[in-house]
Amino acid sequence: MLTALLAACATVSGRKRADLSQAGNYPQVTLQQLIESSSIQARDTLNIEVVVIEIFKCDDTTVCNREDGITVAESAGDEQTLQIPAVEPYQFERNREYRFSIEIYYDEPTNSSELRILGYSLLQ
Repeated sequence: MLTALLAACATVSGRKRADLSQAGNYPQVTLQQLIESSSIQARDTLNIEVVVIEIFKCDDTTVCNREDGITVAESAGDEQTLQIPAVEPYQFERNREYRFSIEIYYDEPTNSSELRILGYSLLQ
């Protein structure tokens, strides 16, 4: 199971935004390769190009079953998706394409592979 984390949060013009850099120059993989490949190892740093298809933010008065975040796919309408937790998911826009630079690492307490978003760039 892959989980992604967005790091530090800053306020920009009164609106919260994750304090992330632009996407870096890393090897490109497809979302399908990322999800299904056994050759992708912990400590790999990669780029993926995806469309944000859903933004989810739980309001403070509701008990939610999942973390705030985004759901991404290779393209709009694609059935294979990945949910990525995000500190401030509204920094992203639905139906927009992004390049994410991600680091894959192994989390011993959960015994699973996790994703950390290092940066992103808007593509459209």
